[in-house]
Amino acid sequence: MARLPLTLLALSICGCAVAGFAQDQEPNYNTGDNALLIKNWLHSDDPRLVAFGARFASESDDEGEITALLGMVERWNPAQRSPVPDEDHLLAMSEVLHALIQRKAEVPPAALSTVALYFPDQAAILASRLPLEDATPLLEGWYESGENVDRKRSGREVAARLLLARVAAMMLSKAPPQSLVASLLSQSEELLTVSVPSQGFRAVNRASADSNAFSVCGEEVVNPPKADWPPLWRYVLEENAPGGDDGAVIAEAGGDAITYRRVPENVRIGYCYAPLPLDSERRHRLLAEMLGENEKELLWQPRKQIPIPWTSGEQFKQDLSRVVGTEEGALRATVSEFYTKGLLTRSQLDTIRPKLYVFVFDDRQKIETPNLPLPQLAFQDSRTFFRVTP
Repeated sequence: MARLPLTLLALSICGCAVAGFAQDQEPNYNTGDNALLIKNWLHSDDPRLVAFGARFASESDDEGEITALLGMVERWNPAQRSPVPDEDHLLAMSEVLHALIQRKAEVPPAALSTVALYFPDQAAILASRLPLEDATPLLEGWYESGENVDRKRSGREVAARLLLARVAAMMLSKAPPQSLVASLLSQSEELLTVSVPSQGFRAVNRASADSNAFSVCGEEVVNPPKADWPPLWRYVLEENAPGGDDGAVIAEAGGDAITYRRVPENVRIGYCYAPLPLDSERRHRLLAEMLGENEKELLWQPRKQIPIPWTSGEQFKQDLSRVVGTEEGALRATVSEFYTKGLLTRSQLDTIRPKLYVFVFDDRQKIETPNLPLPQLAFQDSRTFFRVTP
């Protein structure tokens, strides 16, 4: 027996039930016996009633309510509410998606595409329940959208696109289309840091901070629940979070796991484990897994530091050219491995290669007679970038 938490007028189960909605009594009613009442609420123009309908639909076993919920997602058009839907309509749709998640419904890709930018966490959860072959076009779209977004911008939409791209890449890596492999390789980067110390001196360690590190958790904040509404829920995605509920994993690849957690809408949790966007390390791990290798076994690594002690300008150029040639060869060899596995076309093999950034630091000891500047080098492959830092 489910009981509404508000003071509501007892409603009949006729077509006029919604019209008689008021706040004088707090009725008891059995959701199993009131399918028509739930459907009336779901079709209401009042977002609060929609939220009530979705709440009780999540607890029901009536298949007709699944159809009604799916129809609401498919017809949802945020462009009708300029510039964005108001908070109440967003909360109502969030509760609709919550009901579909709780009912373990399969939401068609086209419907998920409609709500994804407003509800990326719920959309990712629901996408993970689709057969991969059905979800592939949707996931490819999410991935491409996130890879093409301007990361210098900020805001809800940018964050949603980056999150969906990360999740999509992890899901698609289980049966990677050639377009995904080609894009991951093209977007991948190796940062080669070269320290040039004087003879007999140590190189300077410029190891970058680990981008896997998560920020310190914030405090949990509990706000008052929304008055005159049913208890509302939202979902948060987490990366490599400890614990987690059974069945909460939506994507697992490259040694990382994306899970979800359901929390009351009025609770803002200390967000320790927010999934990070695709970067050089995460692309590298996905590429390694698609080749069936440990990431440390790949011929190249996202970050590498080497010393080249100074002897002369000519010797430096020879040493650096040899090192860069080795790294470029390793990058090309990795591309060839994907081609051998049938994960790239011949044209992609000939045109694709990860980028190589070579940063040279002049760490020679200062002497009375100034050092000659380190030589500038040019490399034939335009995907190799070179810079000397004094």
